[in-house]
Amino acid sequence: MERSFAEELAREIGAYRHYFVLGIAFSIVFLLLSVVSLTVVATGSGAYYITIVNIGTLVLVIGLCCGGILIAKRRGR
Repeated sequence: MERSFAEELAREIGAYRHYFVLGIAFSIVFLLLSVVSLTVVATGSGAYYITIVNIGTLVLVIGLCCGGILIAKRRGR
């Protein structure tokens, strides 16, 4: 019997769940460092905008990793 895409995705995410957790941990550390760096950089400078983009990207990565773990957990993998 052929598996659906969602079942395959859940199986693969379940197999690499520890890497997702590690990705979340590193992203949280870098997110905290980026938030702290906002107090140092001048508002409106190039470094300020790069830090804002960095924070947005890290939040996206954390969300995707958490979503992947939830998908695997709901599918029982």
